[in-house]
Amino acid sequence: MRRVISIFALMCACGDKGDTGGSFLPTDFEAGTFQLTNVAVDDACLDGAFAILYLPEGEGTENDWATTTELPAWDSLPSTYTIGIQEPFSDMEITVSEAGGNMALSGAEQSGVEFDADNYPGCTVDISISATLVIESNDRISGTADQQVTSGGQDTCPVFDSSPCSVTLDFYGTRL
Repeated sequence: MRRVISIFALMCACGDKGDTGGSFLPTDFEAGTFQLTNVAVDDACLDGAFAILYLPEGEGTENDWATTTELPAWDSLPSTYTIGIQEPFSDMEITVSEAGGNMALSGAEQSGVEFDADNYPGCTVDISISATLVIESNDRISGTADQQVTSGGQDTCPVFDSSPCSVTLDFYGTRL
């Protein structure tokens, strides 16, 4: 048993630190272009109906964003700028700031987003978005976005569980 503990301790002391090099700090994060990839959706609005927007192939799959995303350097925070995102969403202004060693995204708003043109033509929703970006290394981030969705109230819209309701999106990003 003592030998197993000794080997484990040696592995921990000398093991690979991964791509963080063991000493990467969020303050070292450099600006760059990232490919964001959705990995999970928790829909508290319509029992999973929003998932199709983020994971068209279904749960358990990953889906790259159709656009890339610029992230500012740590020493440029706070930073307000416009990002492009895929349909049915439109470009939006965001503010990225420091939040306890992570980046926080705030101020993101989408108005009049067509919910599901095929099944609910003319139904639009308003969404306010906040997110936390965890800096794993200079080349990789992970994140969780909380989206508060308010139904447009049109007759063609389904009945949401509540209004506003919440859709949580988990994603990661890799530097291009």
